[in-house]
Amino acid sequence: MLHLTREEILTYLQTAFTQDHYTGFNGCRLRYIVSKKQSSSAVVVLGGRTEFIEKYGEFLYDLEDLDCSFYSYDHRGQGLSDRFLEDGRKGYVADFQEYVEDLKIFLEEIVAPHKHDKTVIISHSMGGTIAVRFEQQYPGILDGLILSSPMFSIETAPVPRLIAAFVISCLVRLGFGTRYIFGRKHYEASEMYEGNKVTSSRERFLLNREFVETTPDLVLGGPTNSWVWEAFKATAETLAGAGQGTIPILLLQSGADQVVAAAAQQQFCEKRTNCQMHTVPGALHELLMEEDCYRDKALSLIRSFIKNLGNELSF
Repeated sequence: MLHLTREEILTYLQTAFTQDHYTGFNGCRLRYIVSKKQSSSAVVVLGGRTEFIEKYGEFLYDLEDLDCSFYSYDHRGQGLSDRFLEDGRKGYVADFQEYVEDLKIFLEEIVAPHKHDKTVIISHSMGGTIAVRFEQQYPGILDGLILSSPMFSIETAPVPRLIAAFVISCLVRLGFGTRYIFGRKHYEASEMYEGNKVTSSRERFLLNREFVETTPDLVLGGPTNSWVWEAFKATAETLAGAGQGTIPILLLQSGADQVVAAAAQQQFCEKRTNCQMHTVPGALHELLMEEDCYRDKALSLIRSFIKNLGNELSF
């Protein structure tokens, strides 16, 4: 059951947060929010591909009971941050490392000045790849990671992953990097709830569509060949470095995920020290936007992880 309407979410975000822009990697202008209330712990929320701050309004509201300062921002190429193609509706990134450097700058320039004792990232899908790649490259900054349906391998069925990666790499080399991948196109408002692969919550599906339709600048369509190729490379690098790092990680796996591969998540957690994986049976990819029967389990695990962070016996 949806707890807040679109109007209530917008009011909450305007009341509880300050919104601004910061300059990311290569001068990219990125929209962000920060809690007006400040506490000793910082929680940075990183969404996935196509997502934007407003989509996480209900989620942020539901974690208000935690004594934390919350931060979030729109990734480059989506939300109300800068886009780079003439058709800004295309999902594009030139190099996945740009996402990582944007996060580094955000933590250094927006989060760090508040001098929090602990900093935790809650991420979804692509946001999980960004968070882990950051922690692998810049250890010692974060105190914990929460990964919801992390993108450690893209589901390419029925095409074998190696064949899909080879074809995409060839298309990029031939100069077709800014074209939509085969079978994907621009966003269509007529997309139906029935048959969608991301959530079984009709209310949250329709809420997300309402955000996009009332604010057309939030629209993002399918991924380009370049974005998919960069995602292939980044996920491979993430798994290759899975054994690096020791900070606590909570990995929330959606049991019925059809977007990212469950086996890669299992592989990552098995290699990683201090990684705890919980599977939510029946949940689709967008676990944090799912029906309450799935979402409530994720929220409970998130609250427990943050409250017990630093207490190794509890973790």
